[in-house]
Amino acid sequence: MYSIQERQVKFKEKLNQNPEMIPIILEKHPRSKIQGLKNQLYIYLYNLIQFRDTLKCTLQISPKQSLYFHIGNQLLPEGLADIYQKKKDPDDGFLYITYSDLEVFGFISK
Repeated sequence: MYSIQERQVKFKEKLNQNPEMIPIILEKHPRSKIQGLKNQLYIYLYNLIQFRDTLKCTLQISPKQSLYFHIGNQLLPEGLADIYQKKKDPDDGFLYITYSDLEVFGFISK
């Protein structure tokens, strides 16, 4: 995982290249049975469905298997722009998202 200073530098570099980007840190839910990611830092440009499909390919998940995204203890809706403004980390500017192969309602996230 990157330090907060490294994340801030990466975020500023990417944002200078494209101000429409949303920086995301993806973390595997501890109860999820799917594999973890080697790189947890992502820059989001496309819609969430494309992002999910790309991530499923990276994780080698079957197209029939579900992949869920959570922020805190809520399932993530499809639009990220509004959520990013409300839920981004005030220190590094990243949106922290947990992913899982389960809906996992009621879990406690960082």
